[in-house]
Amino acid sequence: MVEGRGTERPRQASNRFTPLLLVGLISSLLLTSCSTLSRIGKPPEQLPAQTSDALIFDNVTLEQANPTGGLLWKLDAKQAVYSESGQQADMELPIGQLYRGEIPIYEVSAKTGTVNQDGETVLLKNDVIATDLRDGAVVTAEEAEWRPNEDRLILKRNIVGKKEDFTINAHEGQWFGEANHLDLLGEPSIIATLEKQRLRLEGEHILWKIDEQLAISDRPIQVQQADETNPKLVANQANSNQAILNLAIEELLLSGAARLISTLPPITLTSEALRWNLKQDQLTSEAPVQVLQRDEQMFISGDRAQADLAGEVVTFTGNVNGISSSQQAQLKSDNLTWNTTSQDVQANGNVSYIQLEPPLSVNGTEANGNLNSEAVTVQGGGNGNQRVTTVITPQDNP
Repeated sequence: MVEGRGTERPRQASNRFTPLLLVGLISSLLLTSCSTLSRIGKPPEQLPAQTSDALIFDNVTLEQANPTGGLLWKLDAKQAVYSESGQQADMELPIGQLYRGEIPIYEVSAKTGTVNQDGETVLLKNDVIATDLRDGAVVTAEEAEWRPNEDRLILKRNIVGKKEDFTINAHEGQWFGEANHLDLLGEPSIIATLEKQRLRLEGEHILWKIDEQLAISDRPIQVQQADETNPKLVANQANSNQAILNLAIEELLLSGAARLISTLPPITLTSEALRWNLKQDQLTSEAPVQVLQRDEQMFISGDRAQADLAGEVVTFTGNVNGISSSQQAQLKSDNLTWNTTSQDVQANGNVSYIQLEPPLSVNGTEANGNLNSEAVTVQGGGNGNQRVTTVITPQDNP
């Protein structure tokens, strides 16, 4: 049953009259200061010759209940106009609540709206605002359609979702009530920002799991982080095939052909999975990773790595392979720490140093030096208990 309560005023007379309108008219005659409009009921046996072709209610309350009596939605409107056919009611300035079960979950408002005959859909248009009563997330759009039987709010055009300092812009989407998931699509792309980390994400599809504080992209995504002192400059940019932004701990997981390009230090990291701790400005990869220092053209790879962008240090673990910019020297080890500014390295575990000119190959347990200048010290290269230290220095240029 859809009910409307408010002040009724007639419109232009007509020879046609529907059962719905007749019930509304009879109700208005029985009540002195308000009227009840019901979508069910039987007309009297004789109809009046003329009556209005529509009913208008000012300051009306509309509501719809489910078969067990629980509310599906309840709206107040400045005005509601019921059509001659009784198939719908058009509302002006609707405001109210959308329910799941017997609990209101969204507070909504708009400039205009429509409810259909069955009462199972509510259409809101123009400056739609929906506020989640459970956690305070706010979504605005040009159009929203509440389908209580499907437990979803369909959103269209100029969608902006916001909670705390996370904002997301999209073209269309669906807000699922029980799961509290906002599933968004862009046209051409979605823009999401995390203000305190100066982060901007751009992609085709993002699923915002509001309760879990996760924003998930299952499609290629572009990421930019603005410089802390000059927001117009890009400090870091990244891309990958999928991404998960954890808003609770401010961490971004990039997976599938992930790449991050850092301005300072000037390094590029490539891996199948990069975990970016935005608070600590650190990157971690549990998959094989390659790091290029772009200015010096120094290249080091390993099974795993952790990059401290603020400290400009990268630590590698497992099958480490470093190649100098001239490609004349190569250093292999189990572990290696690399200062990306000075190009100094410290390596340990199964160290192997190979140099092309002059030809040289040295093995040991530890090494330190500068691979790019080919000045390296290798220790532990002897037989038995003998410990040998080999110092490799670059040849003097003539």
